[in-house]
Amino acid sequence: MPAGARPKDCPFLSEFAAMDMDERWVNRSPETMLETFTERLYEEATRLELRIIEVDTTMTEDDLAKRVTEAFGLRATLAMCSSAAREQ
Repeated sequence: MPAGARPKDCPFLSEFAAMDMDERWVNRSPETMLETFTERLYEEATRLELRIIEVDTTMTEDDLAKRVTEAFGLRATLAMCSSAAREQ
């Protein structure tokens, strides 16, 4: 749960956290699991204004690395690390 968030701010997360392991993984259909970890998670992350990195099966590893780099503002950090490594 994000820092400062209350359980009522994250109803789906709170509901999931309250489940035992069988409820989470055994007693739920694949469709329910997919819904839980995609649509609900996306909606809740959007509502909480969290960074979202969308991934699909057509993406390459480089595409995903680029999205993660951009989402977390790592481009400048990676450039600095590369420069420092070349200098050594």
